[in-house]
Amino acid sequence: MQLAGLRVKELGLAQQTVILTLALHNPNDRTLPVKGLTYRLKLEGNEIAHGASALDRQIPAFGDALADVEVTGSLLGLIERLPALALEERPLEWTITGTATIADGLLALPYRYSGEVDPRELLAQGLAR
Repeated sequence: MQLAGLRVKELGLAQQTVILTLALHNPNDRTLPVKGLTYRLKLEGNEIAHGASALDRQIPAFGDALADVEVTGSLLGLIERLPALALEERPLEWTITGTATIADGLLALPYRYSGEVDPRELLAQGLAR
C-alpha cells in the first residue's frame, strides 16, 4: 500500500475531512477481495487522520488498484500541520496502519506501511483529481 494522493474535502472548526488515494498492491497469486479498510495516517510521526471505509474491490493476482478513502482529522492535527508540511522541500515520512477486511468479512488482516513522499507531488496529485 502506498499513499498516492491527498485532497481536502471539507474544512470545519471541529474536524476536517480529507480524501486519501491509496495504491493497493496484491502480492498473491489469486484475486484479493477487499471488503473494507481501517486506517490511521501519520506524517512526520504525527497522527493527522484516521478512518474506515467499506470497499468492494477485487485486486487481481499480482495486481494494483487505487482506492479513495475518507479520513477525518482534528483541527489541531490537520489544519496546523498540512500547510507547513506542504512547504517542506524534502521528502515527508509517512506511515499508515490499520486492518484490511477480506473474504466477506471473515478475515481482518493488520497492515503497516511507511515510506517517503514529496509534498509537492502529493498535493499536486490531489489537486489534479
